Amino acid sequence: MTQRSRTLLAFATLGALHCSDLRRGAYLGRDGLEYVSVPAGDAILGCSTGCFGPSRFEVPEHIVQISGFRICRTPVTVEAYRRFALSNHIALPPPPLQNTSWSNPDQPIVRVSVSEARSYCSWVGGRLPTGDEWEWSARGGLVGYSYPWGNLSTEALGNFLSTGPSPVFRFAPNGYGLYDMLGNVLVYTVDGRGQAFLRGASWCSGLRPLSSSGPPVGEDFQGGANIGLRCIIPAGAPPNPSLQRTRSARR
Repeated sequence: MTQRSRTLLAFATLGALHCSDLRRGAYLGRDGLEYVSVPAGDAILGCSTGCFGPSRFEVPEHIVQISGFRICRTPVTVEAYRRFALSNHIALPPPPLQNTSWSNPDQPIVRVSVSEARSYCSWVGGRLPTGDEWEWSARGGLVGYSYPWGNLSTEALGNFLSTGPSPVFRFAPNGYGLYDMLGNVLVYTVDGRGQAFLRGASWCSGLRPLSSSGPPVGEDFQGGANIGLRCIIPAGAPPNPSLQRTRSARR
């Protein structure tokens, strides 16, 4: 078995783990999505100079202390955002060509502005992640690697260079049980001053390292069909009993 095959098999195996241990203690948000615990730690993030080539948006290598938190297991879906829109009596954003009439509820919501993304996260009791929190989550417990699955440069483990967004559970999760941390849609993050940036990679881009960042965007920036969002909530939120009831009903 080649190294590529072993990596693909190991990463795909995490999909089976999601159905057991990784779901324990998850919190069910008011948006109907699961929020997963991410541990605190001293994180080595970013990339040392030149390791991925010149980029003025490359995040340099740094060490930062991360406090524990919970992060949405998937990008916010159309179904979840519809709950928010109905609760707040607002309209959904214009649907993209890849999801006309928002007919696929399991695809990520896209075309949301920075301010709308902040409002959504506030509604669920949280906020947008910082760039460090996003990268720490995306690494899934791995240190010193370029991608959530290691250093294998492959576009077979996420939604890259395709015709549109895919349902959020289509590809295997990372070590923390998080889906689409790289691929499918870009997401908003913020820095210490609250300035928003885009992180990740999307269905219309190629593979990008976890340390790469997009340019800053303003509050009124309206995301395109490849830009979604993901929220974090405080670590102290207890597991929601209704999650267990929901899981039992699905069996």
